[in-house]
Amino acid sequence: MISKPVRILILFIIGGLIWYGSFYIFFILSNAQGVLANPAYQSSKFLKVFMDYEPLPRMLKDSYLIYKGFYLIGTLSLIVFLYLNNRINTNWIKKAFSFSLIQWALMIPWFEFYLPYNVMHEPFNLVLLEAGLWYGVILLVSVVYSFILNFKPIY
Repeated sequence: MISKPVRILILFIIGGLIWYGSFYIFFILSNAQGVLANPAYQSSKFLKVFMDYEPLPRMLKDSYLIYKGFYLIGTLSLIVFLYLNNRINTNWIKKAFSFSLIQWALMIPWFEFYLPYNVMHEPFNLVLLEAGLWYGVILLVSVVYSFILNFKPIY
């Protein structure tokens, strides 16, 4: 069995990859990004910010910016997960669900309300879709974190 410090080190090394993979599954493989970027559904303001209004998004000049962001978010969320892990007294899967709900509730509703809905005029049904997709990302990240850190096989 791999010791807990080694499992924590593994999580810090692959934390960004876990976030990227989860995002890729829920936003890209599901084709949700195609729906979110479809002019038939999305606000023209939102689309113009990504394609027309100068300055264009930073990620167009620095193609690694998104990966850097995933690594940063992965590291920060892992630090909070490690802090809460021993304070949530249950099995590994319930820890994952508890952490994902805490993280989602503290981050996504405000972000989705403030930027996509309020500033960018994203339609409310797309705000709800995106909020649900983000819960999927956060839940999958939390399940992987908790599995790597807490799972103990039964022999």
